[in-house]
Amino acid sequence: MKAYRNVAKIIRATEEQVAPNLAVRRPLPAQDLDYIDPFLLLDHMGPRVIRAGEEGGVPDHPHRGFEPVTFLFEGVVEHKDSQGNHSKISGGDVQWMTAGSGIIHSERMAKELTEKGGTFHGVQLWMNLPAKDKMTKPGYQNIRSETIPVVEREGVGIRVIAGEILGKKGPAKTHSPVLALHIKMEKDSEAEIPVNSDHNAFYYVLDGQVKLGKGQSAEPGQLVLFEREQGAIRIEASAKTGILFLAGKPLNEPVASYGPFVMSSQEEIRQAINDYRSGKMGRIDF
Repeated sequence: MKAYRNVAKIIRATEEQVAPNLAVRRPLPAQDLDYIDPFLLLDHMGPRVIRAGEEGGVPDHPHRGFEPVTFLFEGVVEHKDSQGNHSKISGGDVQWMTAGSGIIHSERMAKELTEKGGTFHGVQLWMNLPAKDKMTKPGYQNIRSETIPVVEREGVGIRVIAGEILGKKGPAKTHSPVLALHIKMEKDSEAEIPVNSDHNAFYYVLDGQVKLGKGQSAEPGQLVLFEREQGAIRIEASAKTGILFLAGKPLNEPVASYGPFVMSSQEEIRQAINDYRSGKMGRIDF
């Protein structure tokens, strides 16, 4: 008989205002769960209809010690940073940024969206970096939708963004073992995701509904965390459903965080604040 992982916890997102014109649903961190090693934060943005002339996004701000990753499902976002990167991502693309030793960046809704209006929908994920890589040189990966391989099964499409599954390898380069999947499922379809027994694993429901057994279900805005044990993860969609699936090997290292900085000690946090204030993380000049 095939072994499946058991559900450890179901977490409902809370509403957070992260910028003047940007509200998110945040299931991680939760009231009784600071992080799911190596994943630190998950913000679900939208789906939201943007009116013509409306602007939104996050202006220039710093990061150090982790990787902010943006999965964009609908809309257009413009990125600028202090390393000289300037690009746009649109529906289906992924922006994988390594803050490393320190970077200033901005993410705003692009003119293509704000001038004509449209739908904006995405997720931002913060992934911790191993202590040995926290001061690595900042990096930026603009992952286009057409470069993301898809595993197709009956009623199921699995976009492999990072890691490898069922013979398909994602394009994202990571500093620790990570599996990142965007899964789309038709009603009454099923998927089985093999996961290493020593990896933490969860999924977040973007839309639709997932059957969990024992009369339970997971709906949009809920994160389903699984026990770390031997076995695949079984997903049953009771409606047309989209989920973001994440698994990763725990770093098992101290975590010290303050706002946009995630390091291994409070001393390193104080140094990050000082370096930012003194301009050592650079600035955006274009």
